[in-house]
Amino acid sequence: MSMHKLTAGDGYTYLTRHVAAGDAGLDAGASLTAYYEQTGNPAGRWFGEGLAGLGDATRRLRPGDLVTEAAMTAVFRDGVDPLTDDALGRRYSRFDDGKRHAVVGFDLTFTAPKSVSVLWALADDATRVIVYDAHRAALVSSLEFVEQRVIRTRIGEAGGHQVRTRGMVAAAFDHWDTRAGDPNLHTHVVIANKVQGPTARGGPSTGGPCTRRRHCVRAV
Repeated sequence: MSMHKLTAGDGYTYLTRHVAAGDAGLDAGASLTAYYEQTGNPAGRWFGEGLAGLGDATRRLRPGDLVTEAAMTAVFRDGVDPLTDDALGRRYSRFDDGKRHAVVGFDLTFTAPKSVSVLWALADDATRVIVYDAHRAALVSSLEFVEQRVIRTRIGEAGGHQVRTRGMVAAAFDHWDTRAGDPNLHTHVVIANKVQGPTARGGPSTGGPCTRRRHCVRAV
């Protein structure tokens, strides 16, 4: 696994033009939907228990739902709920020095060994399914570990106390090859730097959207 930090501004550009577009790069203004249809790359899927904190009584995002470009813009550029447009906690910080940028998320890239990618690319259909299912099972197991043991938020004076969260909001993109066209089975999992933490009164959250009524803070 490798990790790439996504920052406000250029980080969002990296997300849409490279991560979501199969590492190949996407021209400014180009449609992701058209790209998927032309190349055969699958659209992204939402992942994480934190999705339960988005939406309202009539609209919900669930694990496995398709990732749209508009929803990516809402979460990773604007920091708002993609279904209700409610702010997800504090706005991303803006700096005037040109050196500092708010972190909007992290791209965790899970890559199968090269030998596995070659086997997947050259095998018959039945074997390809087995290899892909193994990759997905390893991915799900890894993300469960990340969600339970890694994702934390900071509360208290100077953020000195780390606490667990209600889960992560992530978009997962399966890719089949490298930019050079070599077999390379891997999945980008882009985790939003927004989590649902304690309520303003200090007690545990009881669910519902991450809005101004709830204290939503950034992941560590």
